[in-house]
Amino acid sequence: MAAATSGKHGLTALRAYCQEILPLDETTLDEARIVIPFWHKALTSPHLAARHEHVMREWREHLQR
Repeated sequence: MAAATSGKHGLTALRAYCQEILPLDETTLDEARIVIPFWHKALTSPHLAARHEHVMREWREHLQR
């Protein structure tokens, strides 16, 4: 995400960020196939739920910048 958004601002940065995170090609689709089951597992594990919340907080902070 940092490399994709480096030097970009506003909507240009947001678009680059979204293109990195959304499953738009084979690589990001594979990544989504891995992370979605993790999120499901995190629902039943306090440790994983805390990790998930930490990552979501980081994403929100990055998006706000």
